[in-house]
Amino acid sequence: MARNEKLAENDLHWDDVADLILRCRRERDICSPDDIYVHQASDPIGCLFFSVQHFNSIQSVIDKSSLVLHLDATGSVVRKINAKGKRVYYYAGVVNIDSKLIPLLNFVSSEHNIAAISCYLMRFKQSFGQKWPIFRTVVLDFSMALLSAVCESWNKLSLIDYINNCYKYCKSDEPNQQFIVILLCGSHFQHMISRCVKSITKSKKIHDFILDCTALLIISTNLNSIRTTIRLMFNILLNRKKTLCCAHSMNALSDQCHSVKAKEPTSNDYVSDDEAKFIYGNSSNFKEKSMFYVDFEKMYRTVSDTCKITDNCELLPNNEYYCELFAKNFLNLYLPFTCMWTRLMMPQEVMSKYSVKTVTNGNVEKHFDNVKNSLMKGETNMKLGRFVNKIQIYTEAVCKEIKDKIPRVLYKRKKNQIQIPFRHFLTDHNYALLSSQFNKKCKQSSSEWDDGKTFYPGINDQK
Repeated sequence: MARNEKLAENDLHWDDVADLILRCRRERDICSPDDIYVHQASDPIGCLFFSVQHFNSIQSVIDKSSLVLHLDATGSVVRKINAKGKRVYYYAGVVNIDSKLIPLLNFVSSEHNIAAISCYLMRFKQSFGQKWPIFRTVVLDFSMALLSAVCESWNKLSLIDYINNCYKYCKSDEPNQQFIVILLCGSHFQHMISRCVKSITKSKKIHDFILDCTALLIISTNLNSIRTTIRLMFNILLNRKKTLCCAHSMNALSDQCHSVKAKEPTSNDYVSDDEAKFIYGNSSNFKEKSMFYVDFEKMYRTVSDTCKITDNCELLPNNEYYCELFAKNFLNLYLPFTCMWTRLMMPQEVMSKYSVKTVTNGNVEKHFDNVKNSLMKGETNMKLGRFVNKIQIYTEAVCKEIKDKIPRVLYKRKKNQIQIPFRHFLTDHNYALLSSQFNKKCKQSSSEWDDGKTFYPGINDQK
C-alpha cells in the first residue's frame, strides 16, 4: 500500500488517459510553447511528448545537415487500458550526439496505422515552425505505416512519389534540398534477405553469395554501380548452366564482394512473418509504379531471355548458384525500394561525419534497452503518466550533460573506474553543486574512496 501511494503521489488522475489530458491542459496554461512537454493526449490511449526546449538547449553543438533521427517502436512499456484493448507501442525518434542518445520525439499509441502516426509526426513538425527541418536524414525499419507516414508528414509526398523523386534525382545528379532523406536499417534488410533465401533453398553457397552481393549493394552510392552489380547477380541467378557470361559475372562479383564480406544476421534481430509482403500494402500494383522497379524489370527480362538460350545445352555444366525464384522475389519485393536500403540518397555530410558503411537503427534499439532495463528497472506495462515523467527527466539530464560538456568519467584508478551517472534523477540544486563537489572529491586521496563503488553527487555526501 505504501509503495502504491508513493508511485501515485504525482498522478493527477487514477485513469491513464485522463491523467495525461489534465497534464496537457495544465502545461498549456502555465508553460511557453517551447517548454510544453505533453503536446497531445487522446482516447483510445495515445500521447505525444517532447520539448522544443530540449532541442534548443543542444542546438549550438549539433550540425543539422549531419543529424540523423532513428525512429522505431517497441511494446511492453505502457499498460493497456483494459485486458481486451489493443497493444500499446512506444515510438521514439532518437539522435546520437557525442555517443549520447537523446529521444527528441516520443509518442505512445494503441493505433498503428498511417493516419494515426501521421498525426503525431505532423504535430511534431509544426512545433518547430521556421526551424524545420531540424535533421536531414531519418532511419526506419521495414514498416509500411512508418514509411508512408514519414513521407506524407515530413515530405508532403506519397511513398511512391518520394521513391520516384529519388530516382529522378539519381538520374539527374542534382543536389537534394527538397526533402528529408529516408533510409532503411541495413541490418534489418540483411536479415530479411537471409530469411527469404532460406525459405527458397538450403544451399549455403547461394545464401552466402546473395548476402555478399546485397552487402555490396547497401554501400553503393550511385545508380550506375548498383545497376552493374544487379545485372551481374541476374547473370548468375538466372543461368541454369555455367556459361562464359555466368563465369565472368561470378569472377567480377567475387572481386568486389571480397572487401565487404557479409556477416550472418544474428537471430536476435526480430523480423515479423509478414514483413516480406510489406511492399504491397493495400495496393497490389505498388511495385509497377516505382521507377526503380520499371528500370530493373527491363534488365531482368533481357537477362532472362538471354539465359534461356543455353538452358538445354547438355555440354555445359550446371550452375550451382542458379536460383531464379530468389531473383524474381528480389525484383518484386526489394528493388522498388532501392533508394532506401542503399546509400544512393545518403547526404554527403552524414557519410563524411560518421564514415558509416551500413546504416542501422542500433541507436534507437539501445535507447529501448536503456528505457526497459535502466529507467524502468525491468518493470513492464507502466502507467502512461509515470512513463512520460521518466522519459522527460532522463532527456533533460542528457541534454544538460551535452550542453555543459560534462564528462562522465571523473576519476580513474588502476583497476576500478569511478563514474558519476548524470542521468540519475538529480534535482536542479544537486546538479548545480556538481562541479564543486567533484573538485573536492578529486583532492582527496585515493584511500578515501569506496573501493569500486559509484559516487553519486549530493547522495554519497549526505551521511
